[in-house]
Amino acid sequence: SQAMHKESLILEVVADQLEDVAKGLSEDAARLRSAIEIVSSYRQPVVPFGDAVTDERFARLTRGVNMSHWFSQSYNGRYELDYLESAFTDEDFRMIRKMGFRHVRFPFDEDVLFDPDNPGTLRPDLLGVFDRKLDALLEADLAVIIAIQPDHDFKERLLDPGFADKVAVFWHALASHLSHRDPDRVFLEVLNEPTPLFPTSTWRPLQWQPLPAMREGAPNPTPIARRRHYSAPPRLPQVGPSPDRD
Repeated sequence: SQAMHKESLILEVVADQLEDVAKGLSEDAARLRSAIEIVSSYRQPVVPFGDAVTDERFARLTRGVNMSHWFSQSYNGRYELDYLESAFTDEDFRMIRKMGFRHVRFPFDEDVLFDPDNPGTLRPDLLGVFDRKLDALLEADLAVIIAIQPDHDFKERLLDPGFADKVAVFWHALASHLSHRDPDRVFLEVLNEPTPLFPTSTWRPLQWQPLPAMREGAPNPTPIARRRHYSAPPRLPQVGPSPDRD
């Protein structure tokens, strides 16, 4: 009958759509397996010398959450003390830990701490609240990734060797300031999301440049490297081994 024929056509269309969905899921699963294999391979020591990162430190980097729109990504372009003090409280940090998260990523805008005219001195106006919130996160038994999250203009200026030197001086000052905190729970991320702005051949030496200054300022915390294109897992091998020991 006409109704049965129409039903048969509908079922055929649905079957074709399901086949397309299954094919897409299979491809996604293959990409996911590839990404897992890549990330798992980076769990092994790949640096050419020194000790590997301890299991305790790696464990701290499981299950994390990003503290967005706080010390970075301001909605109004300003970082006012009242907002920074109240946006996230000690109780919030304890709740994050209670939910099972083991670390947070604590990004900050360059305007919060970096003074290009005096890069070796951290800007004092917001340093106090930065320290208080960092210590409260640690007190809540959370590890913390400290990450500078600048705008695109800042990233483009890194191509100027003089400005890149200033950023290295700044990282030395910040690492020194953080050096007395628990190195198993404080991690230093060189730069947030270099994006496609830099080709790999350009970004790699730019990323490694601050590492000696960071290490001199804080010998024990583990630095975190980033891959361009938002650090997508399949692209992680393009970062290459770091000259730093861990």
